[in-house]
Amino acid sequence: MTAMDRPLIEIMITVSLLCISSLLISSFAAQSWGVAVTMRELAAEEALRSVHSSALSAALEGNLSGTAVTVIIDFPYEVLINATPPVITASVAGVSREAPSLIEIRGLCSGTVFNITGLQNGTALISPAGTARP
Repeated sequence: MTAMDRPLIEIMITVSLLCISSLLISSFAAQSWGVAVTMRELAAEEALRSVHSSALSAALEGNLSGTAVTVIIDFPYEVLINATPPVITASVAGVSREAPSLIEIRGLCSGTVFNITGLQNGTALISPAGTARP
């Protein structure tokens, strides 16, 4: 090993370590991005199921009682609801989920708090209730 070999070996080791660290960082970033996307997908699915089940409950109660029944539903994040028969769609942070509705549900609104009104005829209306949080 000559005196010239040592600096060359140090440079090669340094470059190798930089390559390995960049690979680890990019791998971690890709995994973090995947987790973030999965969390948004789960939030959209939860919003869809919550709004849909609340609308079904309110419509059934309104039909059975003969008066309009309002349910308030609150989310910790911004949700866009688009209910046009026969489909209801919930969107959270650019991720949308949709499902067919068993009853007629109508409404197009965005926010964190929603009024879901079940009517006497067994249908439901969705309207914004505000975004205030204590």
